Amino acid sequence: MKFTILLTLMFLSYNLLGQKLIKNETDEFTNVGIKETSFEPIVQNLTLNCFLSVKKMDSIKYLQVIILLGMGSPHSIKQDASFYIKLIDGSIVELKNLKTETSCKGCAYTGRLSGSQAEGSKTVYILNNVATDALTRSAIKKIRIYTSKGYTESDIKEQRSEVLKNELMLIN
Repeated sequence: MKFTILLTLMFLSYNLLGQKLIKNETDEFTNVGIKETSFEPIVQNLTLNCFLSVKKMDSIKYLQVIILLGMGSPHSIKQDASFYIKLIDGSIVELKNLKTETSCKGCAYTGRLSGSQAEGSKTVYILNNVATDALTRSAIKKIRIYTSKGYTESDIKEQRSEVLKNELMLIN
């Protein structure tokens, strides 16, 4: 019985905190290399749930962000809205949303059990070389995201502070 519980806990911890490369292929028509990581949680609390994934198409890197506000509160995120990432070394990375997104039911789905019916949004930000270098050098301390509801920010727990750093290493 103890062995079964231990095995179950090990499987759940791997599944919940293990970044994975879910796509590593070359498009047969354009010959563009595509790499993409799984969505991993960096914040999970009553006011904000935030999941990150990194995608690389040839040499261009993108940060994909799924957010759920409060108890699935409807919201939108405008084109060029800021997503700030404060790093443990004190530096701040500012990313700009590529296009306006409105939350919808199911938009928060990350491929895991939760989020398939939740009100959420998925936004995409380009990671330039300066941002990529900063994010691979230091772990995340805090994030702030601007939405139609104002901004929401959250401290990042130590156990999740290197999620983005690890995802960037997976696609390089």
